[in-house]
Amino acid sequence: MPRFLFALLFAAIPAAYAQDPAPGDAPADPARPEAKPDNEPEAKPDPKTIVQEALTRLRQRPELLAEVEVAQDDAARAGGQAGVFIIRTSYGGQRKPFRGKAYAWRSADGVLVITSASEVPGFAMYIAGERTIARTTYEGQAFDTGELKAELVPLFDLDAIATQVAGATWKAIVDEKGTTTYSAEFAKEAVRPREGRNMMAARVLKVKASVTVGADGELATLRVGVVHNDPTKEMMRGRIIIMGPNGPQVQPKGGDAKHDVEGKTTTYEVRFRRRGNPPARMRDFKASVAQALEAEDTDK
Repeated sequence: MPRFLFALLFAAIPAAYAQDPAPGDAPADPARPEAKPDNEPEAKPDPKTIVQEALTRLRQRPELLAEVEVAQDDAARAGGQAGVFIIRTSYGGQRKPFRGKAYAWRSADGVLVITSASEVPGFAMYIAGERTIARTTYEGQAFDTGELKAELVPLFDLDAIATQVAGATWKAIVDEKGTTTYSAEFAKEAVRPREGRNMMAARVLKVKASVTVGADGELATLRVGVVHNDPTKEMMRGRIIIMGPNGPQVQPKGGDAKHDVEGKTTTYEVRFRRRGNPPARMRDFKASVAQALEAEDTDK
């Protein structure tokens, strides 16, 4: 064999070995993405997904038991009223809004019972569908359960809350203790309008929500702040209130197109309990109202 053929043969052998994969190695697949290094951090879950999954677990419970705290922030009302003459008209039977601690129990049959922590003064509410029965115990002045019916009761309609969660933009906030809170703004329809047509009744401007989720993925706390307008300050800023077909409406006067004036914010903090039984007072109230309603339906 000529020498130049031997030279070509020996030159081709290293190139052939370099192209062939080593024994036991799978050939590279150009369509398969490269594996990520072990030390590369994983993508954080979307805040909305976390809240939705926690709410799904809560909706699967046959019963709900919660502690409720109702508070009010009047900071937005601060400010002078110099040079203003205000005429206030009051009506008999006016009640004070409830502020303080309460308990809520949604039983397996779908009835929602809400009672104040104190018995006197106190209240108890029985909600079954669109039917609401309320009892108050007081000395001097009764609590206004209308605000609770309009703003607290809807927070236990978890199907409606799920719709609000899906339509909101959520963000995660971590405090100095490492606790993560997920916050968003609900639509105003998350709560109901107050019944009646009192022209000086406050309207809902915003509904701010925040959620905490336990380490087990369970929804622990739902906190909702209902921001109302300040009808008095709106009148002072040159606005007029008229009675429209859907209740009181505020319109600018004299070309004044300023925004709504924020007033009180009523905050409802609902802390869901994982276990336990409703207090005997709640069970007795539910049984007594159910018995009375049954007797009423029988007499019809």
